[in-house]
Amino acid sequence: MKKLNFPSLSKISKKAITLMGLQIKAARLERCISQQNLGERINASRFTIISIEKGDPKVSIGYVFEAANTLGIPLF
Repeated sequence: MKKLNFPSLSKISKKAITLMGLQIKAARLERCISQQNLGERINASRFTIISIEKGDPKVSIGYVFEAANTLGIPLF
């Protein structure tokens, strides 16, 4: 299988992705929601939730926004 090449991200973009992941994780823990349960709520796997919380830039922005919205994190 061919490996996908992702463009290099700026430091600011990397920081923003990491910060969003940390906010999602903090909100999930504050609400006592498991990774599995959040995944079920947004129709994603537990692995996807773990990747979101780690700030993995390869996760679909749609999943990130759905997780944030589900947890009440304002996007704009």
